[in-house]
Amino acid sequence: MLIHIQLFGTGKKVSAGAIAGSVVAGVVAPVLGVLLFLFYRRRKAKQNALRLGNLATETSTILMQKVTSSTTQADVASLAAGITVDKSVKFTYQELFNATEGFNITHKIGQGGFGAVYYAELVGEKAAIKKMDMQATQEFLAELKVLTHVHHLNLVRLIGYCTESSLFLVYEFVENGNLSQHLRGTGYEPLSWAERVRIALDSARGLEYIHEHTVPVYIHRDIKSANILIDKNTRAKVADFGLTKLTEVGGASLQTRVVGTFGYMPPEYV
Repeated sequence: MLIHIQLFGTGKKVSAGAIAGSVVAGVVAPVLGVLLFLFYRRRKAKQNALRLGNLATETSTILMQKVTSSTTQADVASLAAGITVDKSVKFTYQELFNATEGFNITHKIGQGGFGAVYYAELVGEKAAIKKMDMQATQEFLAELKVLTHVHHLNLVRLIGYCTESSLFLVYEFVENGNLSQHLRGTGYEPLSWAERVRIALDSARGLEYIHEHTVPVYIHRDIKSANILIDKNTRAKVADFGLTKLTEVGGASLQTRVVGTFGYMPPEYV
């Protein structure tokens, strides 16, 4: 039904639809303008972030090439010496060699992205020795720095290190494999739902500690099931801190090179 409205003093009639259309147009136009402005700002911010990200990636690549191409064993030893650690945790190459029977294949218990892992018994306890080559200098120093300053029930414990011949990190031996092996059923019994929840909580506690309760805080950046170790009591310990990023409390977050494992990375990285 068409309704006409008499305009006072003019003798003209205007339909209600025309009035409604004018009102809607008056409201929609400013809203569209605001939305277009916000879209433009967001697009501009993304372009700037992308440029900064590319610059950071290029800078990081150049620095990485300098470290991996020119770092010597003496350089690494000097850098490691600059990290405050208990002198008793520094092993000789001969000690590690003897404990693994010359890094015999029978002692090998794993292979990661930065090196092989061997089982051994050192200083009266079971240990896992990660043997890394010189190209992994940054990862070695990152783990050494984190694990000599941070101690928590749900973080793997560092026993010691060595910088002779290769780079070595010596951890406590966590006897029940990693979460990936349990989830895939490779030689382990399936986990109950209660165990899965406990493992998730343990992992979260370990991450919360390094992310929020240390000074400075550390961002792990490579969380995945293979980096969650399970002990004999089915409790979890977060491991592999080679990609950890140090962040000052309250400091601005600067985009760095994209790191991590595809399939486990935050969606904003992909």
